[in-house]
Amino acid sequence: EWKGVTIGDRVSSSLSHSFSLMLVPFLTKL
Repeated sequence: EWKGVTIGDRVSSSLSHSFSLMLVPFLTKL
């Protein structure tokens, strides 16, 4: 098991999730 890969995937997924959460209100204002 590659812990580095799982941690990287978890970080990237959390970043993309938080980014999409910030992007949704911005798009609705447009």
